[in-house]
Amino acid sequence: MFFQKIGKVFLCFVVLFTFTIGCEKMTNDIIDGTGTDTDDDDPVAVTPGDLPDDDTNPVGNVVFLTGEANEADKWADHPWTFNSATITGDTLTVSVSYGGGCETHEFTLLAEPAFMEDGPFGTAIGISIVHNSNLDMCEAWLTESYDFDLTPIKMKYQEQYKKDAGSVHLAMIADLQIVTFPDGVPTDLIYEFTE
Repeated sequence: MFFQKIGKVFLCFVVLFTFTIGCEKMTNDIIDGTGTDTDDDDPVAVTPGDLPDDDTNPVGNVVFLTGEANEADKWADHPWTFNSATITGDTLTVSVSYGGGCETHEFTLLAEPAFMEDGPFGTAIGISIVHNSNLDMCEAWLTESYDFDLTPIKMKYQEQYKKDAGSVHLAMIADLQIVTFPDGVPTDLIYEFTE
């Protein structure tokens, strides 16, 4: 009986040690780009190893919500930090930080289903960026930039307002228990386009 208990304890240590070494190897493989497994049809690239050879940023999806209750929940939302945001042409580039390193992470920009008139900003649309960690339990602190193609928002504006050129205030909506905004990070962005 004593030896059975010792055997079970030893087995637990072996399993824990094997898991720890495996997770560390996966983290190192992801960091150095040797162990990533991606689907070429997946529109969201997420780990440093998924970066194209020309060092462009991974691209995240832009999705219009339909207005259903709790619809955004299906995209998941796990803690992350919003470091910076810029708009160049039709591309919103955001820098994000998050904990992980062992699973594929996905960032998706969710846009409200309708535009609103927003006083001094003119036309506005509420957006949020959600993070799906795929239950990553690793604790490396990763910082990456993601590009979001804003063309669907431009096309929706052009169709609704019957104008080629325009300006849309992208009003960031975020659950402050999930998203951290360091001081000075803009949460109100103006997307201007001419055609």
